Amino acid sequence: MLVLIVAHGCTDSTEEKVEQFVRNNNKLYPSVRVFIKSIPKKLHYPDTPENRWLCGPVDPINAALKECTNDHWIARIDDDDQWVPDHLESVLKYAKKKKLEFVSAMHTSKNKVVMPYKLDDGTLVGGTQTWVYRSYLRFFKWNRDCWRKHWNRVNDTDIQERMHRAGVRMGYLNKVTAIVDPRPGETEIGLKAYLQKE
Repeated sequence: MLVLIVAHGCTDSTEEKVEQFVRNNNKLYPSVRVFIKSIPKKLHYPDTPENRWLCGPVDPINAALKECTNDHWIARIDDDDQWVPDHLESVLKYAKKKKLEFVSAMHTSKNKVVMPYKLDDGTLVGGTQTWVYRSYLRFFKWNRDCWRKHWNRVNDTDIQERMHRAGVRMGYLNKVTAIVDPRPGETEIGLKAYLQKE
């Protein structure tokens, strides 16, 4: 297993802390390789806070995708997300059983189940923190200019629509596999939390 950690303009010694954790725990996880990449926040982000939020994680995600190899699975989790203990096991088992290339699942926020996004043909897609997809799909780059669109302006709805239109075999597991709650010291999540910081 390869764990990719992308620090996106972090100012809290993220790389050093992760390296220390890996050194202290490498006997517990001998088959896990950790790759840490730090990329700066560039000045090409849009002017308004909402538009910056719409495309915010795109550069670090694309940087991580460059390090992925074929014949594996990609699972993404952000700093404000949590997986339930059997998230990967449950989603991968479902993907293999149904012969899917992309699986998402349910997640909760503030103790409530978040409803999935519904694509044109009725296909359901859960939040990105539940996504697991084949690594050969890494050629689908996340769109830095998604905020310029008139519809599906959020980076995740943009890429899920493109994957779906390309014929990626997608499925939805009707089980909670992730939790998204406010970060410590915050009361909101997503765009609302981002706007509170601005």
